[in-house]
Amino acid sequence: MTNFKYKPIIREGSGFRLLRVLKGCDEDPIQCQLFESKIPSSEETSNYAALSYTWGSASKPCDIIINDSKMTVTKHVYLALRDLRFREKDRVLWVDAVSINQSDENEQGQRVRQMGSIYRNAERVIIWLGEATYDINYVMYYIKQLEEESIKHASDDQHCQKISNKQLVDIWSTIVRDLTLDQKGLLVEGFQSLLHRNWFKRVWVIQETGNARAADIVCGNKSISANIFALMPSLLGITPDLHCQSIIDIMPGPLRDSSWWAKKRDLYTMLDKFRYSEATNPKDKIYALLGISSDACNTDLLRADYGKSLQDIIFDTVSFLLNLSESDPPIYRFFDWTLPEFLENLHSLANKVLKDGHEAVVKLLLEKGADVNMVDEDGRTPLFYAVQLEYKTIIKLLLEKGADLEMKDYNGWMPLFYAVKYGRKAIVKLLLENDADLNVEDKYGQTPLSYALEYRHKATVELLLENGANLNVVDKYGRTPLSYAIKQENGSNNKATTREKH
Repeated sequence: MTNFKYKPIIREGSGFRLLRVLKGCDEDPIQCQLFESKIPSSEETSNYAALSYTWGSASKPCDIIINDSKMTVTKHVYLALRDLRFREKDRVLWVDAVSINQSDENEQGQRVRQMGSIYRNAERVIIWLGEATYDINYVMYYIKQLEEESIKHASDDQHCQKISNKQLVDIWSTIVRDLTLDQKGLLVEGFQSLLHRNWFKRVWVIQETGNARAADIVCGNKSISANIFALMPSLLGITPDLHCQSIIDIMPGPLRDSSWWAKKRDLYTMLDKFRYSEATNPKDKIYALLGISSDACNTDLLRADYGKSLQDIIFDTVSFLLNLSESDPPIYRFFDWTLPEFLENLHSLANKVLKDGHEAVVKLLLEKGADVNMVDEDGRTPLFYAVQLEYKTIIKLLLEKGADLEMKDYNGWMPLFYAVKYGRKAIVKLLLENDADLNVEDKYGQTPLSYALEYRHKATVELLLENGANLNVVDKYGRTPLSYAIKQENGSNNKATTREKH
């Protein structure tokens, strides 16, 4: 039998390939027909289901038959097709590993740009989580009972996803009422096993799930609706990790409409929320989010192009996030980050470049609307670093853009404390002119004046006193700024006496 060869897609824009899986039993060879079709519009009836799964190992140990030719696929693709094949009738699926010519980078880019439409317009999305185990089969059996009972209890004009939470709790309590503690524990173990499947780590599932109008969770030969699956953590008393919960939140059903998904899904939010997702191709950690972001889905700047280097894609992404124009300085002059570094620094872009000494970039970021009060892992905003590094122009720009002078870092210090600590008299003066509180106390009850005295910055002490610094504030150790001054003076005298004796 000859090896399968792809034919170019004829329809431009809306053309894509669908896989008709011919009916058969488990032991039968998997036989399929691959054919070109047109992505239906939202008003048209859809005749296919879109598969969401993990590719698994890059090796391809299994053969399937397509159009009377042989195609070698991964074990996961083979098992998914086997589990999803109907016994009595053919089934039409969209399966990326087969429907896309993976050796053609140009076609890959075109299909990626279609991905949102493919999943959004599918009759349903099939989420295949792999082969089942005993504990998974056990919990899937009871979840299926919940699904079937929920449909029975829903009124004629309701769908089971509209059933009240109280009804669901009551139905579930009845279903598991006679189970022993060990059996209930097995339910929890089985569901946690599902949540630990690699599918939840894969970046592409975000778009595939978020665009689904309806979805089924399939593991082995058992299937349950995604809207019931999404409610199970609360019924089982399980708290998924934040990343996993974010995936559950976007499954079709009641949670999606009330979660973060319905409120904010710009590219920045998506990159930040799913930065720990995994992808075989690192470029997909950005490209997989474009189709579901509210602001980047139609931009020409970030069109999927697998011929581009990863570094260029990062530059393009930063340029998009900062709304840079062609007349702005090229962003690559200032950044040389790997993808993990870029995603880690996303929260505090301005802080990172400030610490690296890129004053010009910070100015550009601020002019393009960067959040002036975004905090980093130390609880500090760009203003903290501008003060420490004595970037007076940047400080003025930050203040003009609304930088908060009263924000405290994890040490309980405001920017004024750092200006005092480093003896930046001009910066202290600038902050005071912008209404910085010169009598603010840190977690020890000490004020900027206390530290100015402790660090012996005479000019800063004079400036603070001229502006009305309180000499009588008592800290948690019972000391006032005046006692610090006396202590420092005694220390100086003692050193002088010691020098005279020697």
